[in-house]
Amino acid sequence: MVWRKLRFLVPAMLVMNGAVVAAEPSTKSDAVGRPVSIDVAPRAFRLDGPRATRQLLVTGHYADGSLRDLTGLAGFQATDPGRLSVDADGLVHGLGDGSTQLIVEVGGRKATTEATVSGIKRIEPVSFRRELMPVLSVAGCSDIRCHGAPSGKDGFRLSLWGFDPEFDFQQLTHDGLGRRTNTLNPDNSLVLNKALSQVPHVGGRRFAPRSHLANLIRTWQSEGLRDDRKPVSLAKLTVTPDRRVLKAPAAGQRLAVSAKFSDGRVQDVTRLTTFSSSDIAIASVDRSGQVEFNRQGEVAILCRFMGRLESVRMMHIAEPAAGYAWPNPPEANFVDTHVFAKLKMLNIAPSELCTDEQFVRRLYLDLCGVLPTPHEVRAFLATGGPDKRARLIEQLLQRPEYADYWTKKWFDVLRVTRDAINLEGSQKFQAWLRNRIEGDAPFDDTVRQLLTSTGQSYRDAPVNFFCVTMTPKTITDKQFLQKDLAEATAQLFLGVRLQCAKCHNHPYERWTQNDYLGLAAHFSQVKRTRMGKAGPGGRAERRQIEITIDKKAAEFTRDADGSAVVPSLIGQEPKPIPADKDRRDLLASWLTKLDNPYFAKAFVNRVWYHLNGRGVVEPVDDFRDSNPSSNDPLLEALAAEFVSSGYRLRPLIRSIVNSRTYQLSPISNTSNRGDKRYFSHMHARPLPAEV
Repeated sequence: MVWRKLRFLVPAMLVMNGAVVAAEPSTKSDAVGRPVSIDVAPRAFRLDGPRATRQLLVTGHYADGSLRDLTGLAGFQATDPGRLSVDADGLVHGLGDGSTQLIVEVGGRKATTEATVSGIKRIEPVSFRRELMPVLSVAGCSDIRCHGAPSGKDGFRLSLWGFDPEFDFQQLTHDGLGRRTNTLNPDNSLVLNKALSQVPHVGGRRFAPRSHLANLIRTWQSEGLRDDRKPVSLAKLTVTPDRRVLKAPAAGQRLAVSAKFSDGRVQDVTRLTTFSSSDIAIASVDRSGQVEFNRQGEVAILCRFMGRLESVRMMHIAEPAAGYAWPNPPEANFVDTHVFAKLKMLNIAPSELCTDEQFVRRLYLDLCGVLPTPHEVRAFLATGGPDKRARLIEQLLQRPEYADYWTKKWFDVLRVTRDAINLEGSQKFQAWLRNRIEGDAPFDDTVRQLLTSTGQSYRDAPVNFFCVTMTPKTITDKQFLQKDLAEATAQLFLGVRLQCAKCHNHPYERWTQNDYLGLAAHFSQVKRTRMGKAGPGGRAERRQIEITIDKKAAEFTRDADGSAVVPSLIGQEPKPIPADKDRRDLLASWLTKLDNPYFAKAFVNRVWYHLNGRGVVEPVDDFRDSNPSSNDPLLEALAAEFVSSGYRLRPLIRSIVNSRTYQLSPISNTSNRGDKRYFSHMHARPLPAEV
């Protein structure tokens, strides 16, 4: 039985720079261990067509409840060997039409799967869009660092990740007088020889001469360089498993990807999927979908096929150090429940509580932006009772310095500067926002007022949201305001950075240029004008600004072709909006809806960052598939608490600072010394400028 050695971590652990790393087992039996049972997925499958494949996944179940991927260690035997073959990675290829049972054996356990093979001799041309385009993505040719860059590379340009098949077809078959392809002798084609590094190629060798990728390029050329007659779209992309926790010694997991197309066809596309890891220092993933952990941690694996991006979450937990025991600390509220559950899973013990001296200083700085006076410190230290900290929290939440300090924080978030809105506008805006924070007004209503406001900047405070960024004199783009507002709205209120989708689809995320343009189109009716007479040149015009809505304004258009853009919400298809409606109302209503997947999480993440020095998602305004949160249940619970309390700031802050997590000591222990992500101890932070 042939087996392929996978990465497994053994209890002999090493600590390097605070990170747990490990050696590998020396034998197959060490890697397999003693599974209680195994299962194989899928339990039944069909291979339909001459090039159809199926990635099998073999999972071992162990007595402690853990799972291990045993695909590369298993043996496969078909009851009818003439029907199919299975390679060392568990990839099935058809050999002849018919049905067979596939027996899988590893670790003394057996499982079976039923297989049906059909269409082996069917003539089926290579699909340019479903097969060849993904080859260029898997090989990295259409990556933004290569020919997918806006200007291409070395005279050859492709669309980024194959988002424009028509353009790529023309580039491959006609650009450069068609010199890159060769229907008579594909092995002599430039596109193949470059990828094989048989001629000078800056990108080096992209795949082996007899690989599946090379064969697809050869076959497509020999069949006459055909585009698909009836292109089908991708309806659904499924990655298995979508989440997996691997406990040492297991440290590897194979992925399987299947695609469902608009014509109903379902196909395994694992070898045509482009994989990437959110943090290669923690885990890497190879071209075949094999994830390998280098140390303890959590990553998102991004899986891209035909313009669709799906992510799966993977975590590896190393063996705890000798003598480690979970201290079972008391939980003050739901914050501790979720933080401590994650720490317990990772074998990280939280630090002890901070001292009263540390707490009083920390709380004054975080809530009010001031240092406690010596008298206030002595008074707190002399106070008795188990609720002394909770009482101090309530006192500080009612002080005027609290409203002052958090107004300043949100002023920074909203990008307010006197250079843009002048002293009068800044004072009006500051007074309005401070009044709302002092009165604990719902923040969903605050954001709605900001997004839908009209009026004059010295009189109507919320309109200053539209005035904080002025168009530089060097900018000639007439749609600069709409684009800036789209970027600001997404980043400030949704925690999403759309800037990379401004000129093309985002190179590494699910956001498309249509998402960017559709959001910007909501602001096409906004008209911003300076009031009064112009002053002397040389400085920004220090005049009041008026924001109005022009429902007959020209439509927002694409820079490339001037076509009108229909407003759409990110991740959704555009829907027509009546001409007499203020488009911002639709945006504000969606953004503050109870089921909006971004708004509440983005808000609580900012507050958590201000109080703990790091967001649950970090950077705080960068929610994306390749930047997973450090604690999903915690983020969900904080958002739910925020929504249930009426989108009010004080209850959210109260819950966080009353938690044991917030009150942990900055002094680390042996198990959490290297932790900078999971809030096992408080980290030292620089004093804010206001102090």
